[in-house]
Amino acid sequence: MVEVDAVGAENRRRFVLELRDKFMGMARMSSADLDAVVFTELMQVVSFAKTRIPWYTDVFPSQEFIQGLSSASELLLHLPILSREEVQNNFEALYFKAPDFDESDFVVQATSGSTSKPVSVMKFGPLYSAEYDALTLTEWHLNKRDVTKLVSSFRVIDKEARNVPLGPPLSYLGANRPSTALSVLEHSIDELLDELHQLKPDYLYVNGVVARQLASAQIGSGRPPISVEHILTVSDRIDPQLRTLVQEAFNARIVDRYSSEEFGYIAFQCPVHDHLHVSAPSVFIEVVDEQGLPCDIGVSGRVLVTSLHNFTMPLIRYEIGDIAQFGQPCDSGLNWPVLERIVGRTRDGVRLPNGEFHLVTFFNSEMLKLRKIRDFQVVLFDDAIVFVYLTEKDFDESEESAIRNELLSLFRLALPVVFRTLPAHYWRNMWKRREWDRLESEFDPGWDEDELMTVLTPLLISLR
Repeated sequence: MVEVDAVGAENRRRFVLELRDKFMGMARMSSADLDAVVFTELMQVVSFAKTRIPWYTDVFPSQEFIQGLSSASELLLHLPILSREEVQNNFEALYFKAPDFDESDFVVQATSGSTSKPVSVMKFGPLYSAEYDALTLTEWHLNKRDVTKLVSSFRVIDKEARNVPLGPPLSYLGANRPSTALSVLEHSIDELLDELHQLKPDYLYVNGVVARQLASAQIGSGRPPISVEHILTVSDRIDPQLRTLVQEAFNARIVDRYSSEEFGYIAFQCPVHDHLHVSAPSVFIEVVDEQGLPCDIGVSGRVLVTSLHNFTMPLIRYEIGDIAQFGQPCDSGLNWPVLERIVGRTRDGVRLPNGEFHLVTFFNSEMLKLRKIRDFQVVLFDDAIVFVYLTEKDFDESEESAIRNELLSLFRLALPVVFRTLPAHYWRNMWKRREWDRLESEFDPGWDEDELMTVLTPLLISLR
């Protein structure tokens, strides 16, 4: 049995590295050659979906029509947009199980619900995990990271580990330094910061919310300086203020990625700049307007994602719930499409009194430059905008006034702004959340801390 497992492990390693080499080859392609490869793979998944997946069989145009098209963009414009609701309501009709595969190879992953109701997606586990690992190695290669350096992780995990060898995929490249992974649900920010000073990792995996708290705590702590080469962020949108804060606190560069449960990697941060590059080997991205037509570069629109390799449950032109904009081609040498920024989520909007839909986003927010803010959550009630926050030292009158004015400007609603502070222990499990959320109820100024936390609990997102 050991020999069989060893052979299986070596075959997987070989397959992952071959995929990595293929993806790296695509990283060096010209835009024209890349478009041709992506179009070929898109044609395969669309043709498969038309003939094998009941939902697509009913709504896609004929095979003859599909075969007559000549580019990925042209092809997709003739296909319907797939909504989250349609995936929720047509799960059985959207997947295909080959009869000769082991049932245990098929896995169902559910989204967190951070963009709306959770969505379940079926994947063929062995291929998905191998592709995910290959893309991880590709991203490490593009950013010229050294696998012999020290890696630590402060994430939501079921079981903590100290001084254990890194496993796949980095071990495929010879990574053998002991690594430590700690749960952000089990430690306070000050405890994690103490651990960071003891571990002194070169690379730290952490989500954006915790990165902000760690950096703010470091700046205000009087602790000795500490340098981290790369802070590898997941889960939260990264704003310019957080990049500046982390650089100031840890002399570190944030390297972000855009991912989801439905697709895995969607985009990686550029090796040179702060914008993102679409993960062209695995997904095709569109940014479209309200009519479903392509947006120009620099114009925000709805994000549609198409998986190029999930033949078990192809998600084609799937509206993921985000708003983003494409950027100009990049001078880094990587020709994968540029996502200039993720603007927000489609549900991050309010209806103004005149009936206009208004997107509320804290990207590039002035108040986030305040070093006092350790963490925050904005909640829109029916009768108030409530700013819940954590600071080491409370705001002075001018700072509170600046925050109030910015919130009123962002929301464009004639509502009072209420400030409420919550002590640090209330924030421990609030590791991933939207910058602002809404509660269709009235705010009670008489709520104490526990009562306020009870009201906020339904807004919190846990991916454990």
